[in-house]
Amino acid sequence: MNIITTTKCYTGRCGGTMEGRKGEYRYVESGLNSVILKDILVYHCTRCNAIVPEIPAAGVLHRVIAMRLLCKKTLLTGNEIRFLRKLCGYSINEFSEIMGSSKAVI
Repeated sequence: MNIITTTKCYTGRCGGTMEGRKGEYRYVESGLNSVILKDILVYHCTRCNAIVPEIPAAGVLHRVIAMRLLCKKTLLTGNEIRFLRKLCGYSINEFSEIMGSSKAVI
């Protein structure tokens, strides 16, 4: 992969250079292990090995992920329910009340 851009390391600790390349990134920060972002700019520090994706429209991305989850034909996993609950801004207590279930079940 060709380097598209470089910048100072985002961690602010090592002082290294981050090289930005287009590629895939497993978006574990979403709380979902199955989300892989394709053809995005991913920075990699040459000194401390930090990896940082560039996600310019994270709010839009989260809504797209939510729509995909809501349209899937199988039951939602616990992590998927958590993602949707947090996206809507509900606490676990509020969400369990809305769902008509106990906090333990949710």
